[in-house]
Amino acid sequence: MADWQGGGHGNELAAWLAAKIIPALAGAAGAFVAHLLPPAKPWRERLVEYIGGALTAMHVGPVAGPVLYNAILAGCEFWHIDPPQALPAPSVESLASFLAGALGLGILRGLIVWIRRWAREPKMPG
Repeated sequence: MADWQGGGHGNELAAWLAAKIIPALAGAAGAFVAHLLPPAKPWRERLVEYIGGALTAMHVGPVAGPVLYNAILAGCEFWHIDPPQALPAPSVESLASFLAGALGLGILRGLIVWIRRWAREPKMPG
């Protein structure tokens, strides 16, 4: 996904925004689905995790999408399965963004736990 270079028509700006917003929404959806399971959390913490999932999806999704798609194709070739026609690359890229959002959520959860533990017992590592 190329970065927007500016100058030109409004269609370029709309395409650039769509290219950034779609993975962000998929990442936020991944974070939302991960929240469907307990434990219950305050809405502020969830909002931070959704934003983290969206940011992770925006930056990891475009890289993970082609990697995941090629891995699926390699798996199909290894198992001598014809690649399914119903598996277009953009769908796999959306799935990768969704999974990256869930990954971002997990990373943020770990950071929140670490920060809270450090707030109770501040000490330098090592």
